[in-house]
Amino acid sequence: MNLKKLILMSTAIMLAGTIMLPVGGVHTAHAAASSHKNIKSQATNNNMAKDAAIQKILNELVKKGAPGVLLQTLDNGVKKQYTAGKANIKSGRSMQSDFHFRIGSITKTFVAVVALQLAGEGKLSLDDTVEKWLPGVVQGNGYDGNKITIRHLLQHTSGLGDYVWSEGFQEGFIENRFKTYKADELTKIGLKVKPVFAPGEKSHYSNTNTLLMGRIIQKVTGQTYAEQIQKRIIKPLGLKHTFLPGTSSKLPNPHARGYTKGNGSNNLQDITEMNPSWANAGGEMISTADDLQRFLSALLAGKLLKPKEMKQMFTTVKSELMPNYYAGLGVFEHKLSSNVSVWGHSGGLDGSTSYVIGTRDGKKMLALNVTENPTDPKLIKSYMETFDKLFAVHFLRTSK
Repeated sequence: MNLKKLILMSTAIMLAGTIMLPVGGVHTAHAAASSHKNIKSQATNNNMAKDAAIQKILNELVKKGAPGVLLQTLDNGVKKQYTAGKANIKSGRSMQSDFHFRIGSITKTFVAVVALQLAGEGKLSLDDTVEKWLPGVVQGNGYDGNKITIRHLLQHTSGLGDYVWSEGFQEGFIENRFKTYKADELTKIGLKVKPVFAPGEKSHYSNTNTLLMGRIIQKVTGQTYAEQIQKRIIKPLGLKHTFLPGTSSKLPNPHARGYTKGNGSNNLQDITEMNPSWANAGGEMISTADDLQRFLSALLAGKLLKPKEMKQMFTTVKSELMPNYYAGLGVFEHKLSSNVSVWGHSGGLDGSTSYVIGTRDGKKMLALNVTENPTDPKLIKSYMETFDKLFAVHFLRTSK
């Protein structure tokens, strides 16, 4: 039963009980109680069916090759946890819902919140150019930092090429995954890639955007983006399981192992430990499902940004990332069926695929982690189809 129908039914029953009470109070009260009991029973059945459907989808992911999956959902104040697969394919250890994991590009939403807070404080403007804050850095090879703004960086409308996909960057990554990268080094790699389009023309996802935003935050505040995220978001929200590891290769306990099928191998290789400095402001962070939901909930509720900056963040343009995706400033809108939109970000890097998304009112949310980031196009497509099934079950069904 859908939510609208259930609300109408509940209202009708309450009205019937109120109107008929003077005529036959005991009988009517009994009828109303019986009807409420039936509704409660129906809601319980709906909950059980939804739980079973979600678990089935997670099991599907494991059958498709995902080593392990964890999920936390929020539905009108009710949190639920689900797991499937193994945390360690050798030992057979089970997945736990409280595991730490690498959140990848969800880091970009944290960086965007810091940038928008600084805008709200008048310390920078979204229309400031990259050249203003990083003079001479974005020049040459078809680029002009005078034409790229902070808004362009946050919305991926700069036209900047992506250093992660530059020629040769990913070669030998597994063997060299403990290498330390500096932000200026990564910037130079990114600028060797030709512009994808002119600034402001459209939206094309590029990690170089957030890399530069992190450098601008340091110029504006005198502190690194990591220090600013810690000060402005992690500490105030009490995110005790959220970290910016810098060059540390370790994951805090408890955690699952992370796997990849890199180097042309069809076998899963353990890539749990890595130096995430290569991901920088675009994807270095570690968190848990519960912390991510707490962060996104606070953001959606307007607890982290002023109204003007909230409006800016959630104003979107069509994204080339995937169909039905629209880019805001550090967040994406994903339009599901029935005119339902969900907001948040995904994150993928070797050994980890993550999502944190929710309805704009924050009443329904979902945080997901899979202990693999597939590289095979067919498997990626299959995973995305399965994720969409999951979103449909959680966000389009109702548990009440």
